[in-house]
Amino acid sequence: MGNSQSDIKSRLSTRGLPKHLRPLPAKKLEKLKKLDQRYSRQQPSSTESKQVKFRDFMGEMKEDEDELELIGSGPRGAFRWLKGRRFLNHTSQSILPNDQIELDRARVQAFILRWVFGGNTIASIHPLLEKGISVLNVGHGPGIWVGHHIIDLALDYRASYFATVDVCDLLPDDFEQEPDRDLPEDTINHRRFTPIHPNLSVKLQTLATPALERASLSESVQSDSNIECGLDEDEMTEDSKSDCGTLPKKRHVLKNLDFYRVNVIDEKLPFEDGQFDFVKQRLVTASYTKEDWKRVMLELVRVTKPGGLIGLLEIDYKTCNLGPKGTQFEKEMLEITQQAGFEPRMATHLSDLLKAVGLEDVSTKLVSIPMGEWGLDLGVLWKNNLESFAESTSPLMSKMMNITVAEYMERWRVYMEEAKETKPFTNVYAVRGTKPLNGPPTVDWSLCPIFNK
Repeated sequence: MGNSQSDIKSRLSTRGLPKHLRPLPAKKLEKLKKLDQRYSRQQPSSTESKQVKFRDFMGEMKEDEDELELIGSGPRGAFRWLKGRRFLNHTSQSILPNDQIELDRARVQAFILRWVFGGNTIASIHPLLEKGISVLNVGHGPGIWVGHHIIDLALDYRASYFATVDVCDLLPDDFEQEPDRDLPEDTINHRRFTPIHPNLSVKLQTLATPALERASLSESVQSDSNIECGLDEDEMTEDSKSDCGTLPKKRHVLKNLDFYRVNVIDEKLPFEDGQFDFVKQRLVTASYTKEDWKRVMLELVRVTKPGGLIGLLEIDYKTCNLGPKGTQFEKEMLEITQQAGFEPRMATHLSDLLKAVGLEDVSTKLVSIPMGEWGLDLGVLWKNNLESFAESTSPLMSKMMNITVAEYMERWRVYMEEAKETKPFTNVYAVRGTKPLNGPPTVDWSLCPIFNK
C-alpha cells in the first residue's frame, strides 16, 4: 500500500497499541506459564471423567484473586492469558480468544462469508439501506475491531444509521473515518470483494492487514504476535491496569455508526422498544448457551420495530464428508460443548428459533463452503481458516477434553489429512423473519425442538 518497512514496523511497535490491548510482559507470561502448568496438573486423571464443563473450568480459574491479577491483562478483569492466547475474562466466555491472531482469522472469515453470500447482509435489505434505515448489530465475540463487517456496512450505506453492541472495544484509540469522498461505482457495497474496505484510510488499511502479512514485510518484526509487542514491567501503568468498568460504554465510531460496550448475555440492550428497522446477529454459536439464546432473542425482538426484520447467520459446526477419524474427533468436540451448555449445531435450528419468538415470513438461505484444494481458492481459504480455528480453540478445548495441546493439534492434523481425500464442506445458514405488525409476537419455545432436549 506504499508503506515503507520502517513505517510498518512503527505501526507494530508497543507504543502504537492502546494500553489496554498490550500483551503481558515477558516476566508475567513466565508466571502465567507456571500457573497454567499447575492447573494442568489439577485436571482429572485418565481414570476419572475426561470432560470438564467449560464454565466449571473458567470458574476454577477465577477462584484466587491474586492469581487472577497475574492472569489479567489490560483493564483489570477484562482479559486473561492462557497458553499465550488472550481471552475475554467473562463468566460466560467464548471458547475463542480475542487476540490479534484470532482477529486476523475473523477478518478472513468475514471476507469468505461476504464472498459466498454476495455481501455483508441479505440482498433484499440493500434498497432499504440505500434509502436510509436504522440497523442494530448484536455481537458477543472478540469485540469490535478494524475490518468488522458492521464498519464496512456503515461505510457502504451512508444514509442509514448503525448501532452495534459487543463486549469489548478493540479499535485504535484514534480511530476515525476517512473524510467523505466520491468513490468509483464498483466500490459501492464493497463489490470488488477486497479483504479491506476501500474507503478506510491508509492507516486503518494497514491495521486491517493480517499480522503475518505485516510481519513478512519486515524481517525485524517477530512472528509471534503474543510477544512481539511485549512490555517491560515498569511500562505497565495504572491506566493499563484500570477497571474495565471505567472504559466508555458508548463510542461514536463513524458519522453513522455508534458502538456500545454491552455484554448482551447479562445486560439488556440499551435501546427503547421498537427502535430499529433491521436487527442482525451473526457468529455467536461459540458464545451462547441454549439459555442465552432464549434471553437474547427476546431482546432482539423487543428492540425491533413492528414490521421490522431480524436476521441471523451461523455456522453449523458439524462438517460434512469427513473421514472416520475426523468424524470421531468432531463428535467428541460437539458432545463436550453440548454438555457445557452450548449448541454447536444451532445454525440448523435458526429457522425454528425465529418462529419460536413469533416472527413471520421466515426464510432460510443455506450456503455450503468447500474445505480444501478441491474447492479451489475458496476451499483453500476455508481450510486455512479452519486450521486457525483449531489453533484458537486449542487452549480451552484441550483442557475440556483433558488432553494436551499437542495431542489436540495432532488430532486436528489427522482430521485435515483425511479431508484431502473426502471433499468435506461446511454449511452456513442465514435466516430472516419479520416482526408482526399487529400486537406483540407470541413466544412458543416448543416450536424450536432444540430447547426440548
